[in-house]
Amino acid sequence: MSPSPSPFSASKFTAKSGVIPLSTTLLSVGGMKCAGCMQRVENRLQQQAGVYAVVVNLVTAQARVEYQAQQTTPEALVAQLTEAGFPSTVQDPRPGRVSQSPVAEPSPLAQYRQQLLWAALLVVLSGLGHLDQIPGLAIPGLHRIEFHWGLATLALLGPGRGILIEGWQGLRQNQPNMNSLVSLGSVTAYLASDVAVLWPQLHWDCFLMPL
Repeated sequence: MSPSPSPFSASKFTAKSGVIPLSTTLLSVGGMKCAGCMQRVENRLQQQAGVYAVVVNLVTAQARVEYQAQQTTPEALVAQLTEAGFPSTVQDPRPGRVSQSPVAEPSPLAQYRQQLLWAALLVVLSGLGHLDQIPGLAIPGLHRIEFHWGLATLALLGPGRGILIEGWQGLRQNQPNMNSLVSLGSVTAYLASDVAVLWPQLHWDCFLMPL
């Protein structure tokens, strides 16, 4: 028995109206960081009218799509992915080129370096704030709960902002991912700790616990 053909080996699609030719496009997809992201991209593309087959590659950050040109276009598919939180462009068939000029964005390495510096600074400040756990080493003012509340707020708005945004986008698209879980836990803990700041008579040491 001959092996079944790959979805991309077919160049025509049979419909009620007859044989309809298919077009193929290659999309450069940004924002994919895990298998869950890859699945979200694939599901989003497959939900579009006229899409016949989709293959998403997490390593190369690309999606190969076969579609009916009468029902959709590569630009429409790019718009759908970008709306879902995955900034995309149409890949030019020639190696190393894209047919659309992508929006200029900071390089991932520069972004990671900035986030690492933010995180390192916050860790150092948090460590200084917990020196009061060692007798005689307390720094005046840094052991107060208001100081630690400020550090937690900066952590969420700084290094953690990307995680919160991606987690919210996953929930909004009804496709939660690991960032959605981390976001829910972090925001819940932060809000509970806010109560400790607003009502100190509760004696909740949420922000004061060493991490």
